[in-house]
Amino acid sequence: MTVVDGWISIDEMELVASQMRNIGKTGTILEIGAAAGRLFSFLQPKFPDWKYVAVDPWEQEQVRLQIDWNKGYFDENNLGEVITKDMFSKNCPFAEMYQAYFEDWNYEHKFDIVSMGLVGKSIDWKKVYNKAKTFLNKDSVIIARNLRHKTYGEKILNAINSLGNIKVGEANGSAAYKIYYNNFGSHTIDLPVEKYKQEQLEYLDSNNVKFTGRNNFNKFCSVPIETKKELTDYFTKLMGHKYDWNFEYFHSGEPAGLHTDYTSFPNSWKPKADGVITHDCHIILGVIIPLDWNCKQPYTINYNIVSSIPRKLIYRKGEMRYADNNEVYEYRKDYLFDDEVLKYNPHGTEYYKEYADLKFHSAYKWEVGTAMIFDTRRWHSSSWFLKDNLLPDVSTEYKRSIIGFASIDVDRL
Repeated sequence: MTVVDGWISIDEMELVASQMRNIGKTGTILEIGAAAGRLFSFLQPKFPDWKYVAVDPWEQEQVRLQIDWNKGYFDENNLGEVITKDMFSKNCPFAEMYQAYFEDWNYEHKFDIVSMGLVGKSIDWKKVYNKAKTFLNKDSVIIARNLRHKTYGEKILNAINSLGNIKVGEANGSAAYKIYYNNFGSHTIDLPVEKYKQEQLEYLDSNNVKFTGRNNFNKFCSVPIETKKELTDYFTKLMGHKYDWNFEYFHSGEPAGLHTDYTSFPNSWKPKADGVITHDCHIILGVIIPLDWNCKQPYTINYNIVSSIPRKLIYRKGEMRYADNNEVYEYRKDYLFDDEVLKYNPHGTEYYKEYADLKFHSAYKWEVGTAMIFDTRRWHSSSWFLKDNLLPDVSTEYKRSIIGFASIDVDRL
């Protein structure tokens, strides 16, 4: 079959093909915004046993083919005939097709790949990406398209970043993502917090405690095996998915500055091919379970930047730096302060300059009986919970919690 004309490039279509190849000889793919059928006409000869489903408003939007595909869509005398459902049907007779706006479309089955080819002035990008997520099978892939679009590109990137994701490939203005979770924020929990409070005191007085922070006012230790199992089972049920979890008791005597927790390390215990490590372990989710505090009301603050690569960032020596090699990550330019950010780390407190040029995203108010599930890629910090503006010589104020991190195995590219 001849590949029909359209906007998606060969490299971008090869990206989709590579994800289909990873899944296998059979599978299901949904394209939202299928236009004249260029993507499907490229893929079907390579994967004839896949199921192809297309959704598009077609002539309702009066989008036209271009006469010269090397020119811009709105260049003079460059618009051809209107793209119709009949045109798509002729080009892709093997596909199921539905003439509808995706926001209004319903379907009872899920897919291994969802390709987001839609564009339009009135699209609520976060809404459509959240809806697309509901059509994904476990371990499925969503193809984010038009990431370089002058008008929509940044909005599309923000939408995909609002979903927990791992980028597994990219080409030109498209990227492939595996989606893992996106119900971030505060959750009411039913866990034995009083038991954990007493257990924590015992374990933080043991010989297995790690000290961190500028003045070593912070203490960590692993929870016992029984508590880890209890917490793993609880959050597996809450999230509807089993991750590899690690939990620690945390006594914080000084505020945590700006950082991320998104990192990876070689998975040396997973089966290898010829002695070569084939998978990396990515830390993708975090959870905070407040237990106790004697300080000002604590908050965890999330900011507007989301990291795209699994390398932990932490603010130290006056700069945001990658933890693995101390490389500086530049993010401040004008040294302007968001008023909402300053509510939680006010002018004059010791760490406030870290937050210059950052925008407020959200704040989690610590409350016993709740937990915060967070995206490890998003930049975050604690609030300044001490009564004085500077760190004291002796630590008397504190907050205590359980900190947990969830990981998944990711194929090495």
